[in-house]
Amino acid sequence: MLKSNRVWEQELVLWEDRLRAVDAMRQLCDDWDGQAAQAPGEAVVSLTLATLQELITNLYPAPTIVSAGVNGTIVCEWNMAESTIELEIETDLRRECIIINKLSNTVTQLPMETLLRGEFDYD
Repeated sequence: MLKSNRVWEQELVLWEDRLRAVDAMRQLCDDWDGQAAQAPGEAVVSLTLATLQELITNLYPAPTIVSAGVNGTIVCEWNMAESTIELEIETDLRRECIIINKLSNTVTQLPMETLLRGEFDYD
């Protein structure tokens, strides 16, 4: 978790940008990419925003990237030196989270509860 007030203030600016980007996904229509991608539904956008708000409460850094997936999902990604965390909000409202270790080239499932409770130590 972030400790410094100055760092947190800077991080909040990034969080606002990411939250706006997710909220703007409400405007997407099917075939938004010109290749038959499904637009995220209202429930997916709302759950993504609620999940991100929980992470803000736990003082997590803002995702590096938020993007609409081609199957109506929303993907949030944190790129760090040694790992990448991917959080995907599925159309059936499941929240799938994985850690990709760049050094060992391994992928590990991360329980959402662990992430949301701030019990995960990222690099």
